[in-house]
Amino acid sequence: MLSKCANSQCGAPFRNLKEGRVYVAEYYDEGDVCMLAGAPHAAGKRTSRHEMFWLCGACDRAFVLTAKGNAVVPVARGKLGQGEYPLREVRLAG
Repeated sequence: MLSKCANSQCGAPFRNLKEGRVYVAEYYDEGDVCMLAGAPHAAGKRTSRHEMFWLCGACDRAFVLTAKGNAVVPVARGKLGQGEYPLREVRLAG
């Protein structure tokens, strides 16, 4: 369940889907390593579970969510390092 902003420095409470952005981390069974959309190691892997994360509007303007090991962390937009891939955004019908 989404309860607060995924940026640990923020912690804004989740109230509705109209503000901010929802992201999904996909995991596969091989050592429970985080699989990211677009990551070369993820091609052809079968997803075993999904976990949703939310960035509030202010944090979403400044950051994108990515995985570091098995942790999901915000990285400044435009500052992704080599081998870092953003989590897939969830598109909501509306």
